[in-house]
Amino acid sequence: MGITKKITLLTFASTLAFASGLFLRPEAGFIRLPAAIANEQTPEQPQRVFPQGLGFGLVPPPDMQLSQRFPGFEDEARETAIMMTELPPDLFPSLEKNLREPEQEPEGFKLISREAWPVNGGKGVLVVASQLHEGETIYKWVLLRGTPASVAVVTFQISSDARDHYTDDVVRATLRSVGDRDHAQIVADVQTLPFIIDETLDDATAEDRTGFRIARVIPGNSAMLTDGPKDLVQGAEQPIVLVGGGKAAILGRLEQDRFARQAFSSLSGVRGMQVRRAEGVTRDGVDWHEIEGEGQDAASGVKVRVTQAVRFDRSDFIRFVLVARDNAYDDAARFLDRLRDTVAIRTDAAKDETPTADKPSSEGG
Repeated sequence: MGITKKITLLTFASTLAFASGLFLRPEAGFIRLPAAIANEQTPEQPQRVFPQGLGFGLVPPPDMQLSQRFPGFEDEARETAIMMTELPPDLFPSLEKNLREPEQEPEGFKLISREAWPVNGGKGVLVVASQLHEGETIYKWVLLRGTPASVAVVTFQISSDARDHYTDDVVRATLRSVGDRDHAQIVADVQTLPFIIDETLDDATAEDRTGFRIARVIPGNSAMLTDGPKDLVQGAEQPIVLVGGGKAAILGRLEQDRFARQAFSSLSGVRGMQVRRAEGVTRDGVDWHEIEGEGQDAASGVKVRVTQAVRFDRSDFIRFVLVARDNAYDDAARFLDRLRDTVAIRTDAAKDETPTADKPSSEGG
């Protein structure tokens, strides 16, 4: 049996939908991404590796490679995998309760242990279990790690044939290495983007300061900014701005309008979208296309306002998307105006997607 069929996340199936958040389909103007970022290891010091798009990472065992099919790592030869998911922090209490008092255990499930797991500045739970699946026993360590910024779910899943190789000590050492990206890593990731974005734009010296900060970076591709303490936003509780760029020569108002409308219609996480304004404009000799609309947050039903602005250069484009509730929209729109006027194409943009890694610090028990 292949490892793909064995990947099951215990009782998390119904909650992982929250992780989808607000994403843009790559064919609508964002670069198509590989499944993960490669990492450069040094023999002297194991380094924490961050799968692409996640705000946390870990030090994988030597025989595990970044998966090209899901966020995490896998040893295909031994049918073993580490699956990683990030969720909004508000979900921690319900997930923790589900781990401690599951409403329904999967068929063939057998609890081995359940324990508290120390987390710097947060709280954690580790569940160890086995599950009989199609006549074979699969072993799982599920770590739920909550901080004020987000919830990390790490599932270390091992086939019965690999238990001698991936021992309990190996698994726990891996889980102890889990850690968050720090600010320096985000700054480094920003340097890989195909555009220049000034992180200090919304600092204390800015007029009409709001508090926007860069919360997520897909190296070489896009960035998400938000105004608030949470890195993952659920129910539009914090306004967000997405900025992405790509290589494309989109010339002429007709083609630019078609491109922008297709990109706008591809925005997931918002339903019932109604366009209120759509037009092409020229600023300082550069073509832009702007769309304003409103709809409902797909998860909560809360009314949101959405603005998209696309800048068309000769062979590049930059796309901005703002999503905010009514009461936060005006301040966020003023920030978007400042951001839009300062972001520029990076002429020396790195072509290589340099891996992000750092030295791990011990956290768990």
